[in-house]
Amino acid sequence: MAQGQEVGIPDPTRRDPFTGDQKATSIGRRSPETEVIYDRFVTGRADLDRQMDTLRPELAEQARMAKALRLSRAPSEIGDVARAIGLSEMIDHVTITGEAAVYAYECEMATLLPREILPDDGMDLLVHPTDVIDELIAVLRRASRCAESME
Repeated sequence: MAQGQEVGIPDPTRRDPFTGDQKATSIGRRSPETEVIYDRFVTGRADLDRQMDTLRPELAEQARMAKALRLSRAPSEIGDVARAIGLSEMIDHVTITGEAAVYAYECEMATLLPREILPDDGMDLLVHPTDVIDELIAVLRRASRCAESME
């Protein structure tokens, strides 16, 4: 939510909560009611920022501990392949499916699904267009060599 302009009259507008992009959706012309809505938003956002500032050091410590203890459900091979694809120019041509996609979903949503419903087929890659397959194979070979050299 931000203060916007509409035909020269200040107007509070909303931002998309997921992307942060400003939307054209208006909460109305500037009035006492919209000022209250905007002030409530600013106050709530400031409270949330303060809470996040107090949690960040603890989350960072827990992340370091989980990494040191290797507490990830995703096998390191899947992480190596996903990292190699992400760092290459292939990211726009490859879709990861199967078990690896579920691990990515769990990571993004900060949740763990029951093991019984996890697929056990490893990692599948959908490639489009198919003329980039040779380039993808080269990326996967580089990832494989890097993983072998780290062992």
